[in-house]
Amino acid sequence: MSLLPPSLLQKLGRTRLQVQRAPASTGVGERRSKALGSGMEFADHRPYQFGDDIRHLDPHLHARLGRHYIRQYSTSQQLSVTILLDASRSMAYGDPPKFDFGRALAAGLAYAGLVGGDQVLVGVFADGGIRWHARIQGAMRTASLCSWLEGLHADGVTDLEQVVRSALPRIARVEGLTILISDWFVEGIPEALATLESAGQEVVAVHLLSPEEIEPERLGTGEVRFMDAELGNEMEMFLGRGLHQRYREELEAWSAELRAGVLAHRGRYLAARSDDDLELLLVRDWRLEGLLG
Repeated sequence: MSLLPPSLLQKLGRTRLQVQRAPASTGVGERRSKALGSGMEFADHRPYQFGDDIRHLDPHLHARLGRHYIRQYSTSQQLSVTILLDASRSMAYGDPPKFDFGRALAAGLAYAGLVGGDQVLVGVFADGGIRWHARIQGAMRTASLCSWLEGLHADGVTDLEQVVRSALPRIARVEGLTILISDWFVEGIPEALATLESAGQEVVAVHLLSPEEIEPERLGTGEVRFMDAELGNEMEMFLGRGLHQRYREELEAWSAELRAGVLAHRGRYLAARSDDDLELLLVRDWRLEGLLG
């Protein structure tokens, strides 16, 4: 399981994915659900109806009120977790490449969901389509997921709105948590976020950039030829301190706009860079951000 070293697996084994509003609403798991049934923890009473299991009648309430009431119990269910990883051509850029770090990040977040008893679905998208791994539960399935991720590469272009709409039949069967890992150099962002919110998904937007995209000084100064990784368009320009500063300002403004858009749809925005220490990011930084606990 080369994507996730043993030391990280050990530490992630003590973490759980944390949500702000997504309910546990599928299967049988470890999260307290809004659903009422035959659990162990008492939740409420309701009037008896014909056909109810008489074993759940509350004799003490009947003795006090003279009417029959059923004891209801809270149930424990699973959170439905979907992780979508951008595999468009721009994700192949960087040192180290964004897609390589994104795969490890997706695997680590999936593992945190699996050890917490949740159901996890992972998809990798590019060119408007999505390649899906089977929906899994149980930490023992992590190895198959990692092997699958290791066999993928980044290529093509994408429209996020189209991707989300094609994913809805799988995602929107129940409310849940959707984690999007991307550099966000994609079209259709506002529409995609609105669609996910309407489908009852709590969105975590992971903004993954390379060191060179964050620190343009790494590219040096002088005449440089840039090429659009996805469209192939080329541009020559002179890199100097002034252009470095202007680029930084534009990047900060764009990142702030992206963050505001995510928050407007009741999501969470998290930043990462492809040279981050994966263990520190997941176990320390994102614990402080409230994604893991």
